Amino acid sequence: ELKSRYPDRIIIYDAPPLLPSSDTLGFLPNADGVLFVARGSTTTKQDIEKSASLLRNTTVIGTLMNAYDAD
Repeated sequence: ELKSRYPDRIIIYDAPPLLPSSDTLGFLPNADGVLFVARGSTTTKQDIEKSASLLRNTTVIGTLMNAYDAD
């Protein structure tokens, strides 16, 4: 409904984390693209690989590493 109501706008949704929440996977068919955000201090390589697998049929428009803690 928002796409048809506001065709000249970009609508951004901030969804819950992909792995612990099934809500995000259920919402993906409504999105034109996904910005994949990983928390640099806690996201493991295995988490990224599993997320990539879950997003394999989704348009990923970019990736972002957030909250990196260098000790």
